[in-house]
Amino acid sequence: MLRSRSHPISRAIVIAGILLGAFMATSAAQNITILERSPKARHPTRGPDDAPVTLEFFLDLSNAHSRPAHFLIEDLIKLHPQRLRVVYRLTEKGKRSASLAQNFAQEAFAQGRFFEFVEAYYKGGSVPRPDAYRDIARASGVNYKRVEQALDSMEHEVAFRENYYYWRRTLINQVPGFRFNGRNADRVGSLPALEAHYEAALRDARILEYSGVARENVAREISAAEEARRYAGRRFRGPLDEASHEPPKKPSPVSMGRVAAGALAQGPDNAKTTIVFICHFQSILCRGMSRNLDDIRKAYADEVRVVFRPLYDSTIPRQEKAPLMHQAALCADEQGAFWDFYQHAFEYQRRINFDQSLAVELASSAALDLDVKSFESCLESGRHLEALDKEIAQIRKAGIEHTPALIVDGVAYWGRLHFTDIRVLLNSTLRPGLLERLGSR
Repeated sequence: MLRSRSHPISRAIVIAGILLGAFMATSAAQNITILERSPKARHPTRGPDDAPVTLEFFLDLSNAHSRPAHFLIEDLIKLHPQRLRVVYRLTEKGKRSASLAQNFAQEAFAQGRFFEFVEAYYKGGSVPRPDAYRDIARASGVNYKRVEQALDSMEHEVAFRENYYYWRRTLINQVPGFRFNGRNADRVGSLPALEAHYEAALRDARILEYSGVARENVAREISAAEEARRYAGRRFRGPLDEASHEPPKKPSPVSMGRVAAGALAQGPDNAKTTIVFICHFQSILCRGMSRNLDDIRKAYADEVRVVFRPLYDSTIPRQEKAPLMHQAALCADEQGAFWDFYQHAFEYQRRINFDQSLAVELASSAALDLDVKSFESCLESGRHLEALDKEIAQIRKAGIEHTPALIVDGVAYWGRLHFTDIRVLLNSTLRPGLLERLGSR
C-alpha cells in the first residue's frame, strides 16, 4: 500500500499547533515578549550570532544578586559554547543611572574591555568599594580617566535609558533578569535550574525551525502565540472621566484614517502602529495616561506613533476650562511648542482657576520660553476655537464619547490604561501569530 506524503505546510501547521498547545498548558504564568536581536555593537555579547538559544541577561553590577548570576551564566556558556548566545544589558530600576559601577562597565564596553572589567570587578568575592576602582581599571586595561569623564558628562545615559525601557517592555520586573529566546525566566539560583531554561528554549527553537520558521523569527513567533492566547478577548475598562453614562462593554471599531490624519503626533511617520490618545488637559485621568504613553513611546521608539486629539464638553463640571487650555496649546503650536505645552498643561491643571493670565504665565515660563505677546494675541483672538469645535465633532462622529480613550489598530478602549495594558495591546498588533504566518507560506 502506498503511503500518502503529507504536504510540508500542513505538517508545519500540525507541528506548530502541538507546540502552541504545549505553550498554553505550561506558560500561562510567564511573560513572553519580543526578542531584540541587537547587533554586537550595541551590547556586550558572547557566543555565535546564529546560536539557536539567545539569553538576555539584565544586570546591575552593584546588585548583590548579579554576581552569582554572572558566574552561573559563565558556566552555562562553557557547557554550550556553540548553541548559546548571551546579550548583557546593563539595567537599573530607574530611567537614569548615576552608578559608578554601571557607568564604568558601559565605558569599559566602549573601550572594548567589558568582559575583562567584569572579571576584575567580581574577582574579590564581593562588590568592591569605590576606592578600588582605579586598581580594577588597571587590571582590566580600562582608561579610568575616560570613565570619570563619561560619568561627569552622562555620556552613556542614552544606552542606560534604552535598556531601562526595554527592560520595562519585557515585564521582567527584577534585576538580575533572564530571558531565553524571548521568554522571561524567574530569578535562577543554580546551574541545573539555568540549564532547564536553556534546554526548554533549545527544544522549542528546534521544533519551530523544523516547522519552517527561520531561526531569527523563533522568539517572535513564541511571543506572538503566547500573548495572543493569554489576552484574547480581554476587555479593558477603567474609571470614567466625567462621563454621563456607561461606555460600551467591549472595544469598538474606529476608522483610523478619520481620527489620525493630520493631527499632532510624536514618533516616526512610518511607525508600524499608531496610538490615538483622546483626552483633555483638565482631566486628572488624562494626566496619568499621558505619562504612561510617554513611557510607551520611549519603549517602542521605532514602532509607535502617538497622536493626540482633544475631546471635552465645556457644559460638564471640571471641563469648563478645557476650551481655553486647548486653545492655548494650539497657540503654543504656532511657535512649535505644542508638545512642551502639552507636558506642562497637565501640571497646571491643578491650578483650579486656570484662566488667560495663567496660560500666559505658563507660556512665559522657562520651560516654554515663548514670544508672550504673540501667544497672548493668539489667545485673545480665539482663532483656534472653531477648529477645535470641528475636531471634537469629528471625534464624536467616529463614536468616541468618553475620556480618556485610546484607539489602537482601529479599536477604541475607554478608561485609564497602565503601561502593562498598553503594552499588551501593542504586542498583539505588532506581531502576527505563528499559525497565520505559516499558513501564508
